[in-house]
Amino acid sequence: MSTSLEVVLGAKNLIGVIEAIKPGSGAADLLPPAFLVPTKTIEGDSGDYDKINNTREIARLVQYGSPSRARNLQGVSKVGVKLLHSFEHINLDASVLINLKDPTDFRQNLGQKEVVRQLAAFKNYFTNLRAGAVFSALATGKISFDVNGNLLPDDSGAYTPIDFGIPAGNLTQLDVLGTGDIISAKWSTAATDISAQVENLKTAAMALTGYPIRHAFHGKSILGFLATNNGLKGSLSHNQDFSKSVGQGAIPDGLLGLSWHPMSEAYSQLASAGKFWWPDDAVVFTPEPSPDWWELLEGTTPIPSNLNIVGAESAWGQIQLAKGIFSYAQIMNDPCLIRLFSGDTFLPLLKVPRSVFIADVDFE
Repeated sequence: MSTSLEVVLGAKNLIGVIEAIKPGSGAADLLPPAFLVPTKTIEGDSGDYDKINNTREIARLVQYGSPSRARNLQGVSKVGVKLLHSFEHINLDASVLINLKDPTDFRQNLGQKEVVRQLAAFKNYFTNLRAGAVFSALATGKISFDVNGNLLPDDSGAYTPIDFGIPAGNLTQLDVLGTGDIISAKWSTAATDISAQVENLKTAAMALTGYPIRHAFHGKSILGFLATNNGLKGSLSHNQDFSKSVGQGAIPDGLLGLSWHPMSEAYSQLASAGKFWWPDDAVVFTPEPSPDWWELLEGTTPIPSNLNIVGAESAWGQIQLAKGIFSYAQIMNDPCLIRLFSGDTFLPLLKVPRSVFIADVDFE
């Protein structure tokens, strides 16, 4: 048996506060915002999407006025998908409830501030889960969980593995077209022609999928490799922006025609241990984020619409479908406490797995 906060307070002010609290960003700040913008809503937690292994084939000519030629679409398959769903609660002790029920504004404000403080911190767990799932998808091409729903650093022993199917040629040294490794020499070697390797990757990406490479998410050693490279340091030494960026530990935007994103702080505190998602010598190359190849799906979850559900008969008319991250609260009578609920239903999605390139540029 539970009673809503609205019943106890006789007002909706606290409910409005709960709905207005937004989770913080934290680690997600490392990513371009477009990678975290929801692109589609799915009712519930399951649906399907078009997985695309792009073909670069072109249409054929026919004589004007002739019948059309039949075409079978290549490389497009319908894939069923189950979204990730989390749902947890925390309890606030009776002292908060006493303050909320007090008729004086001062005591009510104290209670509300405590609810806001704890719920804001609580919601960040779900933001961190989203960021970790996106990190895992981009850095490994997979997202994995154990039997208890804990995000894993890799798919070893995974109970719920999601493998987006990035091909072997898009990994490590990038034998993208099956004609030889693009990363054919280590970036840590000053004589390596890094510029040529990046240009060759751009060309291969266009031949493979047609999506131009625009972003490079990199580990902490990459800045040093670029700064000491024979082919780059001569021209870069006269670039004041580059010198300033090196001093700040960043690669200047636009170098080699790419936006560079340092990911050495892409970290998740997992159940087993902390996880830094980007190895020091890793670079993940992607196109500009677009629903054509990358999506962030959000599902819906039924929750109380006004927290005034006190009987089964009235419950049916007071349920709403919350999209993505949600929160609500109820007062529990046994024992007497406030229970705050939060959850999320979402999934980062690599629709075109061949459009992402996960490189090891200092291979053994």
